[in-house]
Amino acid sequence: MRVAKMTRAVLVALTGLMVTVGSSYAASPWPASVVGTWSMHANQSTLTLNITKQVHVAGCSNISGTLVDSVNGTSDVEGFYCVGSGRIGFLRKDRNTHATFQAFTGNLSEPGTITYMAGQFAQETGGPTANAGEFDFFCTKRG
Repeated sequence: MRVAKMTRAVLVALTGLMVTVGSSYAASPWPASVVGTWSMHANQSTLTLNITKQVHVAGCSNISGTLVDSVNGTSDVEGFYCVGSGRIGFLRKDRNTHATFQAFTGNLSEPGTITYMAGQFAQETGGPTANAGEFDFFCTKRG
């Protein structure tokens, strides 16, 4: 009889834990959407990141759009955003050859008056600017 009560108590506690974990994921502190225009600073350059599409699939979302700068012009971007962790990653691709020449990874801030994104990007050799290496970036969402 005592074992049955203890087992029931453990099951009730575990069920409560699962509900708590599940509801805390559902109430994620990160923005639900990253679609919009972002002012970006990357390795001393000022750019504009336009995320135009976000499609939710299996826990994260596929994202796509463009990245515009005065040196390399407009490039296509595609990647992912996970609302449950605030993690974002995208590839910058040449519009003509579709070759990837930069890979960005970062995190978003919790939403507030201003939403921020920051991280690092890897510059591959053979891109429009051939300075291979790893550099920082940060963005603020406009509007």
